Amino acid sequence: MVSVSHWVSKLLADEPFLQEALSRKIVNYGALGMELRPKIERELGHEIKISAIAMALHRYAEKQRLVRKVPGFELHSEIMLRT
Repeated sequence: MVSVSHWVSKLLADEPFLQEALSRKIVNYGALGMELRPKIERELGHEIKISAIAMALHRYAEKQRLVRKVPGFELHSEIMLRT
């Protein structure tokens, strides 16, 4: 049986920017749930509560933080001025 958490993880697998935002804890789960709700409802064929999607997002983010760390960008640069 396909569940809400299955579709949340499937939708997020195609969105690397959302995965990074979730790993940095800068995403509002409720707002993202409202954005994903129509796609998930279309796939499952019935109405889904936003709180269920938000909880699936929260659990997905926690699992991703434990499994792998998103590598940060290390910027080492110099600025040289010549006149």
